[in-house]
Amino acid sequence: MKKFREWQRMGRDISESLRSQPGRVGLSMFSVMIGIIVLTLLLSMLFGLREQSRQLVRKFGANVIAIIPESGLVAVRGFRGLDDIAELMRRNLSGTHVAIMIRLNERVTNWDHAPVWAIDRKTPEVRGWSLSAGRGFDSEDEQRAARSILITDALASRHGLRPGDSCSIGHHAFIIAGIVRDGSGIPDAAGMNTITGGEPLVFMLQSTAERLEYSVDASSAAVFLRVDEARNHSVMLARAQALVNDPAWSAWRMNWVTPESLIRGIRDLQRLIALTAGSVSALCLALGGTTLMSLMLADVRQRVPEIGLRRALGGTPRDVANLFVAESCVITGVAALVGIIAARVILGLLEGRIAVPLSLEYFTFVIPVIVSIVLGGVFSFWPAQYAARLSPAQALRNA
Repeated sequence: MKKFREWQRMGRDISESLRSQPGRVGLSMFSVMIGIIVLTLLLSMLFGLREQSRQLVRKFGANVIAIIPESGLVAVRGFRGLDDIAELMRRNLSGTHVAIMIRLNERVTNWDHAPVWAIDRKTPEVRGWSLSAGRGFDSEDEQRAARSILITDALASRHGLRPGDSCSIGHHAFIIAGIVRDGSGIPDAAGMNTITGGEPLVFMLQSTAERLEYSVDASSAAVFLRVDEARNHSVMLARAQALVNDPAWSAWRMNWVTPESLIRGIRDLQRLIALTAGSVSALCLALGGTTLMSLMLADVRQRVPEIGLRRALGGTPRDVANLFVAESCVITGVAALVGIIAARVILGLLEGRIAVPLSLEYFTFVIPVIVSIVLGGVFSFWPAQYAARLSPAQALRNA
């Protein structure tokens, strides 16, 4: 009960002190609030990029290597060129599973012109895709060049599609065999991400595309290797690169994409955002902390008689110091709450309107609160110690 009354009395003292100097309090809160807003936005972007990198690896496939030949090989040799690379890998790299993907110059016109990819029946397994409905391709489908397709869940949900529905590609009818969860195309040759969440794609068997004589898009084709977990991913990558350095393939430049190269661009963007937005946030918080410190020093000088009276009535130096630290933490805590609310509004307005992904995780809002409280404690330490060192006699003499 006694402790509660002490806290209650401290709360009244803090409230009266804050009301007595609204200008200084407002300036300190505003400076800290700006820093908290920038910090919250920064964390939201960094957490969003981290989640995007995880999604990229999941969509691309863990332990997967993509060999992307220059367009000339596909333009000249078509499916045959990719098949030769795939066969080269199968013969010489034990412990790997090989599949191909190549985009066709065909689209499903009644489904938002969804792009169509030719794959072999092993591609979903190599890429690590799973089915949310229906079935995948089997060897019988491949042998008879079945007119069956797989579609991504993004396309299915957009148009309310399900296994058994039909569509037309070119002049031929197809039946949906299954729906692929998180299916995606291929990344670009530079390793930067072209895989975005929710791609509306259609997949057909390579044997079907060849039988129907569909033409290929020479700019989008790849051979994928999935390395067994027991094998060293880097060693297998080096062996695969050595194979295509053979003179028979040296005329065709091969680009290599791995999960590491995919997220390299995201990590570079994370560092850039952390450097720029982090610098602005740190500057604003430092300015807020400095303003707060000057406020607390001025507050101490104005309240010298009160400090002397507290000490004369039995208050300890620690009680005096705690009062000023608590007052500072209240200012920064309120500034943090207002800043977080403002940042949440800004994030709501920015979501879907900027290229950088945003994530509203729990720690996006918890970390700024912790930072603000630590800021209040650190920048109030010197003023609090200055107030605590005042002797009762000195303080009352200056009253």
